Amino acid sequence: MPGRSLDAQRLRERRVEIRGELEIYRIPEPAASVGTASSNSANPLLTDPAETMRFRYPDGSNNAETVLVHPQTGDIYVVTKKKVGPAGVFRMTPAFGTGTAVTSEKVADVSVPSEPEGLITGGSMSPDGRRVMLCDVKGGYELVLPDGAADPDGAGDSDPGTDGLGDDSQNFSGFVFSP
Repeated sequence: MPGRSLDAQRLRERRVEIRGELEIYRIPEPAASVGTASSNSANPLLTDPAETMRFRYPDGSNNAETVLVHPQTGDIYVVTKKKVGPAGVFRMTPAFGTGTAVTSEKVADVSVPSEPEGLITGGSMSPDGRRVMLCDVKGGYELVLPDGAADPDGAGDSDPGTDGLGDDSQNFSGFVFSP
């Protein structure tokens, strides 16, 4: 859909020793057409330049693979990946192209019924922003926001249900909600 964007994550800790900053890229979503349908690696579809948003965690360095964008507010959520303990959920208001790093705010801790409990590798948010799907290498977990909740800040208080996909031998890396 024109006007939408793809938010690419680059959560590798670039120059952490110096600045402790990371980057998220936003790329305008290309319009789908008959002409763009034939794009492939030999004939790639060119996109508009990406916008960059620099950010940092308030508590120092974290490992993360999951970036979620709230479909109603545009707020960006980064879910950390931890081998011990629950994953942290950090929120920030988009500030692309400002050149100034945003300090994220920790809004929740999330544990999933798996070992380890915080090794989150991917996720997606429903179009209405009321459900969050997270996954680790063993399975998927759905967090449903309580009635009246406007954003997923309190999602860590809900009990994640399993999605029933596969078993521990599967290797999950992400989910996508369909509109």
